Amino acid sequence: MSRLTVTVSFLALFLSLATVSGDVIRLPSQASKFFRPTENDGDDDASAGTKWAVLVAGSSGYWNYRHQADVC
Repeated sequence: MSRLTVTVSFLALFLSLATVSGDVIRLPSQASKFFRPTENDGDDDASAGTKWAVLVAGSSGYWNYRHQADVC
């Protein structure tokens, strides 16, 4: 793909995500709040659970696998 196509696609994706930022599930512990909202949604201090993160790593090929292992 051309650089312009990638840039326009990324910009469109970013702008579409920015407009719906209030409806995004950020953690698995928030999934129940998203699908079944309760009356006391403002009380986030009482909730505790596992914090999750997504690691995204890229590589230009098989020979670059050591750099991805260093990230973890």
